[in-house]
Amino acid sequence: MLSFGTGNMEMEEMRTTLGGRIHTGDIALWNVRMAQPDGQALRETFFRLLSDEDKRVSDNAAWVLSHARGGCRGYLADRQSDLIGMVMAAPTATFRRLLLSILLKQSFRKETLRVDFLDFCMQGMADSRQSVGVRALCLYLSWAQCRHHPELVDELRMMIGMLDGETMTSGLRCAKRRVLAEMDKVKEK
Repeated sequence: MLSFGTGNMEMEEMRTTLGGRIHTGDIALWNVRMAQPDGQALRETFFRLLSDEDKRVSDNAAWVLSHARGGCRGYLADRQSDLIGMVMAAPTATFRRLLLSILLKQSFRKETLRVDFLDFCMQGMADSRQSVGVRALCLYLSWAQCRHHPELVDELRMMIGMLDGETMTSGLRCAKRRVLAEMDKVKEK
């Protein structure tokens, strides 16, 4: 495996690597390196490649970052607003799902509610044209944002109730059950 730094040559090498098939072993190794205190340059490289015009490169960069841990998760949390902008403009379902997976691992604070992203998630969970993965992630992320606002929790519960009228896959049913159980726990407190 090649070692990647921050220079243009290293960036092009990484771009070439991500333009092909990557394997879970590579993803694990990159994430170990990014989690290190000196992994900043590699984190920045992968983050920049999320915006690459080559779909495969951007999807693979998102796949790598969806497995982030340690210092890399903190780095991504600091770029939450950028990630939200990317997911709302995502050109493909795969890229959208991977970015939503990254965001799901982050916390959402009461004082930083992004209404545009909440609307995006609520619409995404109800949109039967979206993949099951995207819909389930949108449901979880809707809850992550609403949990601090009782009036929004009520609205989310209503939206979830509207899902009852459709035939749901087991993945979406599971997400619905889990979110409703979390809502009930919060309500009991």
